[in-house]
Amino acid sequence: MEEENTMLVEDRSVSIVVPIYKTPQYLPQCIESVLAQTYTHWQLILVDDGSPDECGEIADRYAQQHSAIQHSAIQHDAIRVIHKPNGGLSSARNAGLEAAEGEYVMFLDSDDFLEKDFLEKTIGAAVKDNLDMVVTPTRNVSARGEFIEDLKRDEYWRTFDGKEQLIRYNVTPRIYRTEFLRENGLRFSEGELMEDVVFCLAANMLTHRWRLLDYSGYCYRLNPEGIVGSFKKSGIPDNRIPYRGLREAVRLVKGKNGRRDDRILEYCTVRILVTILLYSAGSRI
Repeated sequence: MEEENTMLVEDRSVSIVVPIYKTPQYLPQCIESVLAQTYTHWQLILVDDGSPDECGEIADRYAQQHSAIQHSAIQHDAIRVIHKPNGGLSSARNAGLEAAEGEYVMFLDSDDFLEKDFLEKTIGAAVKDNLDMVVTPTRNVSARGEFIEDLKRDEYWRTFDGKEQLIRYNVTPRIYRTEFLRENGLRFSEGELMEDVVFCLAANMLTHRWRLLDYSGYCYRLNPEGIVGSFKKSGIPDNRIPYRGLREAVRLVKGKNGRRDDRILEYCTVRILVTILLYSAGSRI
């Protein structure tokens, strides 16, 4: 029976979308962490979002060096590079999602990296329980790659309130069933900040078939130069607050799962806006 389950999991493919912009010092470690995965049925989509440095060349070099890697469930090369004009993080993620061929898809930021058993653990859980989404806590690392802390399952929930909600409520330490995202029209709102929060809100409300694992295998780099660090210092411009994305999330979810979920959706939407405003207000105090 265990052998049958292993064969069932091994037959599934996952696309890993990596949006790339100005992270040449971190990108090799990110890519190497995918190459080292114990679960090998993956497609790596490197989206060079018009990065003005050597990031595009690094991505191309890895694709050329590993062009022999092929997976039966993936039509194109296992490592695919997309070069596009700069359009922002959401635009890069959407481009990668459109190109995804795997039965599952995940988003990996180019300054983060994975433990070698991340795909094995998450794909295994998704297949075993027929899930639309699998969520994991993160391993927090410093800008230099030193491990700071592992967030356990219970700690993840405890830090899910207040300002830290925006950091925990991100899209990266998750895998999704690709068809679930596409059949519900889930995309990232372009031109706005905090697109992770809006995307995750809609995904969480559109399915009850998801699970939070007691496993921390996504290594999240606490980068002071990243988006979260920058808006803690200067606040969020009014024209970048994700009003449009929240409206779209409400449109997608409203009425789908009944009145109770509609009330939860309204509550979460207000909490998100209040949390964003708290960040902006805090930066000006």
